[in-house]
Amino acid sequence: MQYLLSNGSAIESFNEILPSLNDIFIRQVHGTPLARRFQEIDN
Repeated sequence: MQYLLSNGSAIESFNEILPSLNDIFIRQVHGTPLARRFQEIDN
């Protein structure tokens, strides 16, 4: 943000985006053996 401000950009708003519980779960299990158990199977 400091880079943008120092280069003449104006910040009109700033919002915090909180992840959902589902987003947190997906991040935690991504790439683990548990995640591989739930991958879709092509028929």
